[in-house]
Amino acid sequence: MEQILINIMGTSLGIFATLILFETFLVYKRIKRIYIISGILINAIVSVVLTVFLLNSIILPILVILLRYVLSYYFYSNTVSRIMLTLLSTAIAFISETLIMFFQMQVLLITIEQVQESMPVYLFGVITSQLFALFVVFILRIFFKKKKIKTDKQFNLLMAFMPVQSIIICYIVFLYFLRTDSEETSMLGLIAIALSITLIVITMIILNRLRDAMIYKNEYELAQEKLKIQIEHYQDLYQEQQKIKLIRHDISNKLIAISSLVKKGNLQEVIDKMSEISESVLKSTDIVDTGFPPIDAILSVKTARAKEADINLVISIIIDGELYIDQFDIAEVIANALDNAIEGVVRSKNVTKIITINISRTVDYISIVIENFTEGPIYDDFQTTKPDKKNHGYGIVQMRDIAQKYNGLLQPTYNLEEKKFTLKILLKNQQT
Repeated sequence: MEQILINIMGTSLGIFATLILFETFLVYKRIKRIYIISGILINAIVSVVLTVFLLNSIILPILVILLRYVLSYYFYSNTVSRIMLTLLSTAIAFISETLIMFFQMQVLLITIEQVQESMPVYLFGVITSQLFALFVVFILRIFFKKKKIKTDKQFNLLMAFMPVQSIIICYIVFLYFLRTDSEETSMLGLIAIALSITLIVITMIILNRLRDAMIYKNEYELAQEKLKIQIEHYQDLYQEQQKIKLIRHDISNKLIAISSLVKKGNLQEVIDKMSEISESVLKSTDIVDTGFPPIDAILSVKTARAKEADINLVISIIIDGELYIDQFDIAEVIANALDNAIEGVVRSKNVTKIITINISRTVDYISIVIENFTEGPIYDDFQTTKPDKKNHGYGIVQMRDIAQKYNGLLQPTYNLEEKKFTLKILLKNQQT
C-alpha cells in the first residue's frame, strides 16, 4: 500500500513536470477541461499499474515514453517536435533519478536493491527525483518560454524553487524515518509529504493561471494600443483629406486668377501665384503611404513630431514581396528608434537637424537603418541617458526583444568625429 502511494505521488509529479515542459515550447489545444483531466488521470493510473507490475522490466521505460508521448497530443505541434520533447522529458526524469539514486548510495553506502527494499529510502528517491526534474523544467522555462512578460523570468524562478522547498521537506522526513521504524509513523510521514506536495502543486497551478492572466492582460492592452494607432492614423488621413479639399478649392480659384493675369500679360504675378500654389501643395500633407497601415501611422506621427522640432525626417522604403513579420512589431521598432533619434537631435545644439530612415528587404531579412546626428552622451551599452533609469530605457529593451523574436540583429554604433549615431536592425522575414 505504501509503495503504491509513493508511486502515485511520483507519477503525478512526473506527469505535471512533463506537461509544464510541453507547455514551455508548445501551445495548448482548446479541449474541454473534463477531457484533459480524464486523460491525465488515465495516464497516471496506467503509469502506476505499469510501475507496480513491471518495476524491473526492460519494457517499462518504453511504455513510460509512450505514455509521455500521449500527453503531447494536448498541444499543437508536429510529430518530430512531440517526439523530441517526449525524449527530453524522459531524459530529464532519468538523469534526475540517477543523480538521486547515486546520492543515496554514496551517503548511505547501500546497493540499488536496498534502495528499493527500504520504504523511507525508496520514498525519498522517487519523490525527490521527480521534484528535481520539475525544478530543471522550470529552469529551462526561464530561458526558453515563448510567451514572455516583463516579470516572466522572476516568476519562473520563484516557481522553480517551490520544488526545492518540497525536496527539503522530503529530506527532513527521510531523516526522521531513518531514526524510527514505526509503521504508523511511516504512514503519517507519507500522508504529510502527500499533502505538502499537493498544496505546492495546487499553488503552482494557481500562480501559473495568474501569470497567464497577466499575459492575456498585456496582450489585450497591446491590441488596444494597436487599435488606437490605427484610429489615430485614419483620423489623420481624414484631416488631410479635408485639407486637400480646401487646397483644391483654393487652387481652382488661383488658376482662374492666373488665367486672367496671363491674358493681361502680367508674367511676374503669374510666377508669384504659381509659387504660392507649389508651396501650399508641398506643405499640404505629412501622411506617409507605404501600403502598410501600422508603419504608415507611426511614420506619419513621427514626421509631424520631427517637423515640430524643426527636424527634417527623410524616409526611404523599398519592400518587395511578402511581409511575414507582424507589421505592428516593425512599427514598434520604428517608433522607439525614431523617438530616441528625435530626442538625441533635440538635446544637441551644434548638429545638423536631419534624421534618415531606410527600410528595405535584403534577401530574407527586413533591414531598418536609422541615422541621426547627436552630441551625446553616448554610453557603451547604449542605455538611456535620462537620470531616471528605473522608469526609462525600455525602448532599447523592446527593440532587442523584437529582434530576438525574429532571429535578427540590433546593432547601434556611434561615430565620435562625425557625431553620427546609426542604428541597424535586421529582422528575419520568413514564413512560419
